[in-house]
Amino acid sequence: MQNWMKVVAMVVVLTGGACVQSNTTSGHPATNATSYRALGRHVVTEAGHLQFAWPASGIETRFQGRRLSVTLEDTGSNILDITIDGNTQMLHLKKGQHDYVLMDENSARQHNVTITRRSEIFDNGLTELVSLDTDGQFLQTPAPARRILVLGDSISVGFGAEGADENCEYTPETGAPLRSYVALSANAFGADLHDVAISGRGLIRNYDESPDPLMPYLLDKALPDTQTDWDHSAYQPHVILINLGTNDYALGDPGEGFYTAYVKLLGTLRAYHPNARIYAAYSPMGVIEPDRISAVEYTKRALETRRKSGDENIGYIYLPQAESGHIYGCAYHPGIDSHKAMADVFIDRLAADMGWAKTPSLPRP
Repeated sequence: MQNWMKVVAMVVVLTGGACVQSNTTSGHPATNATSYRALGRHVVTEAGHLQFAWPASGIETRFQGRRLSVTLEDTGSNILDITIDGNTQMLHLKKGQHDYVLMDENSARQHNVTITRRSEIFDNGLTELVSLDTDGQFLQTPAPARRILVLGDSISVGFGAEGADENCEYTPETGAPLRSYVALSANAFGADLHDVAISGRGLIRNYDESPDPLMPYLLDKALPDTQTDWDHSAYQPHVILINLGTNDYALGDPGEGFYTAYVKLLGTLRAYHPNARIYAAYSPMGVIEPDRISAVEYTKRALETRRKSGDENIGYIYLPQAESGHIYGCAYHPGIDSHKAMADVFIDRLAADMGWAKTPSLPRP
């Protein structure tokens, strides 16, 4: 394990030390279900390649062997989190299609590896998995029995969470999807996670009132800011968390339309996922009184409207920031300890409401 990160950022050196670019799809096809399991929403291309871009989306693979390499296509602006047996490091991708050696050990043994997006769609484009290869044998990677869907913004992405403090400037390196409260919560129960979240986006208006697609529209898309529709029947979550509103309130109270849109969103989610437990969350980042009171009131009123229509499998949850430690990351976004504080509340709520016992998967950093 000690030597894998020495080669992770290199284009694969299989021919005596020269860096080479691969124009082939040799190795295991990206759609080979025995070689990996897709994480999060994705698209399989006509060539059988896997495209992904949502936070913490990508693949998980288990194998018995000494060596693992992957062929990826990218714009050259994105960063992946490579997690091998619970230890995570960043991989800065190169422009074009390249092979990357993720590990190369002296002896063969069993490993669990995830390859997931750290950077967001605005950091520049999609990532495409072309092939995955090992000198050993890929093992079955079963899907978890529990499933969580999150619809959110920068808070749910982990935007700037690893930044030093509130004064730092965001870079993709400071983002931390795997250390966000949603990832921590899913990991506590060994649950699968679809984190459908983009920084700056809102329910009825974006942070800067940009014309970029709003989250209710993106709910129906397989990849962020693309036209490909998502098949909701392909992923039926047991739990749905909505954490929206911070960007809608960035320029002040958005008005009654926020409540109306929230009611509609709750109804849409119920139609797609009739058996899911749905939570409407509020996080206090960046919204001050009286707007904070307004945001909570609209959210709770939307829930009450849905209850009156007969939907009882819903609830409100307040996600607090930490009181000490690393409270803030970049631009006053939740820091690592605030994500832990939010996760603690969400985990306790899920244990109480769903009867879930904590059965964590591999440890996260």
